[in-house]
Order: sequence, then structure tokens, then C-alpha cells
Amino acid sequence: MIKLVILLFFLLFLQGCFSYLQAKNYINRLKELKKKGIVGVGVNKGKLSSGTIIMLVSDKNGTILDCEELYGITVFSRFKKNSIYNGINIYNFENVIKKKEPKKTNVLLKAVQEIKNQLTNFEK
Repeated sequence: MIKLVILLFFLLFLQGCFSYLQAKNYINRLKELKKKGIVGVGVNKGKLSSGTIIMLVSDKNGTILDCEELYGITVFSRFKKNSIYNGINIYNFENVIKKKEPKKTNVLLKAVQEIKNQLTNFEK
């Protein structure tokens, strides 16, 4: 019984370590993308299914410059580049993504909305 308790505490400790590394990866990717332009982040937390984080980078005109996506259930997931959205303007984005990526639409729209909010604040 004691061995089982020790094993559970060890597994919880490992999960904490890996979660820390994943959070550090998120922060590092976000810092790198902010150097390129205006960043919008869309998040869809999965309860029992995989979660999704999408980071879009836009210039001041609203053109997508870069995109990174993270999918997965485990803490071993890492961000991957996706250049399919590069060059698309965020004001035309909704029409384009519904055709290309219907499963990711909500997450992408959250990221686009965040960029739009930053652009309107930037203009003021």
C-alpha cells in the first residue's frame, strides 16, 4: 500500500514537471511570435478529448504572417508551424477557414478576434 502511494506521488510530481515544461514552451513560442507582429491566441480546452491552441501572427494591416498550432491530450505535445493561413487577411478569414478547416473554426476565430481587438486598440 505504501509503495502505491509513493508511486502516485511520483507520478503527480512527473506530471507537474512536464506541465511546467509545456507551459515554458508556450511562453517561449509566444515571445518569439510577438517579435514578428500582433499575436492572437485561440484556445479550446478538451475535457476528455484533445485540446487545441492556435497562435496567429498578423501585421498592422491584418495579414496573417505566421501560425503555430498545438494539439493533444498529453503534456508531450509541442507547437507546429502551419503556413496554410499565411497571406490571408483577417477580415476575410472567416470565409476562408470554414472551407479549409471546419474543425478548427472556433479556435481560429478566437485568435482572429483577439488580433482585431488589438488592432482597434492600436488605432486609438
